[in-house]
Amino acid sequence: MTRGDPAGAIKLCGHVDDAGNRIACLSGAVQDRFWDTESADEAVLFCQLLDDVDEKSQCYATVLDRAGDLFTVPSDLDAFCLKLEPAYHHWCR
Repeated sequence: MTRGDPAGAIKLCGHVDDAGNRIACLSGAVQDRFWDTESADEAVLFCQLLDDVDEKSQCYATVLDRAGDLFTVPSDLDAFCLKLEPAYHHWCR
């Protein structure tokens, strides 16, 4: 329902009061949009839009777990990792 609209998905997950369930909502939403390498930029944007450190960290953890499966060539994964916010670059290693 919100593919192509990361901000819309984040807004919908924002209606969840419990922090743990909200993080689960966000993780599911970002994972849903990152099924192939063509949607990598949208997944990264999704994480970049988050303000809460715990939500952002879990978002990047979800994205990097998926990226490891999708980018099978090390140089492609390296290029993808450079798209992440600098604070999360080291998570790729």
